[in-house]
Amino acid sequence: MIEKVKYGEVWLADINGGIGSEMSGIRPVLCCSTNLGNSRSSIAQVIPITSQVKKKRLPTHVFLDSNKFGLAENSVALCEQSKCIEQGRLICKITELDSEIMKDIEHAIKINFGMVSPFENKREYQLQNDLHNKNIIIGGKTLCRL
Repeated sequence: MIEKVKYGEVWLADINGGIGSEMSGIRPVLCCSTNLGNSRSSIAQVIPITSQVKKKRLPTHVFLDSNKFGLAENSVALCEQSKCIEQGRLICKITELDSEIMKDIEHAIKINFGMVSPFENKREYQLQNDLHNKNIIIGGKTLCRL
């Protein structure tokens, strides 16, 4: 790799050495570290990307449409698996994500680090909690218990 990676770019990288469920191998990764940090350090913070879009989705997963972003397949950024890698592990730049999807990435990172709730508001949280407890509640009234 000759050029420095930039925030929001997707690169093919060699992240071999994973154990268990850690993503590893040669795969696309999204740079989520700052351009200032990337220019002054040999390390970059990246998020692995997988084409396994049918796996169980988490609030830390962000869907990436292949047609919109120039990827080979529809993919998912696994923000819960962010890691630091040596920039020398980066092989070639694939594409760059737009600011709109990067806001979704930033939100997923905040969820991962417990900085925000995965639920946008109290009502959504209550709905999720009630569904988990097998109650259907709308407008504050319990419609049915499952």
